[in-house]
Amino acid sequence: MSLGTHRATADGVLSFVLDTAGVAPGDYAVVGYGNRSEMQVVNILTVTAS
Repeated sequence: MSLGTHRATADGVLSFVLDTAGVAPGDYAVVGYGNRSEMQVVNILTVTAS
């Protein structure tokens, strides 16, 4: 699944809404990459059964 392209605020804050309906429970890596900073950030998203 792709979250698309997003831009951070001037303060470096990035926000997005993720609908996990239909996503199987488990751990997923959410990876962000800064085009200007070339910084990569990896966060783990855990989806549980609802």
